[in-house]
Amino acid sequence: MANIAAPFTDERRPLDLAAPGVERRKPTLKLVGYIAAAVIAAALVLPFASDIYHRHQVTVRLWPLLSEQDRLAYRNWDGDAPSFNRAIYNRCILTNGNGSALCNPLRPIE
Repeated sequence: MANIAAPFTDERRPLDLAAPGVERRKPTLKLVGYIAAAVIAAALVLPFASDIYHRHQVTVRLWPLLSEQDRLAYRNWDGDAPSFNRAIYNRCILTNGNGSALCNPLRPIE
């Protein structure tokens, strides 16, 4: 008479039954792989996120103060947002003089 419970009492794990020639990875190695992938993803995303944050910050501060020409120049600006802010501020200083109260709202955030 055959023992029906024999396949279930064996000490081998289901993974060993499915792929006997393949060694199972250790969970700590898998965790290290996930951490490395997260670090690489963060390193790739952070520069873009930083640029988006600075662009938003400059847009919120300067948008009400800019003329339509300046807004168009900002949309077409190839550099980063803080450099545009510095350019607008420097232009204001050249136009109105150093220490002008008109240029204070345009002062770049450092």
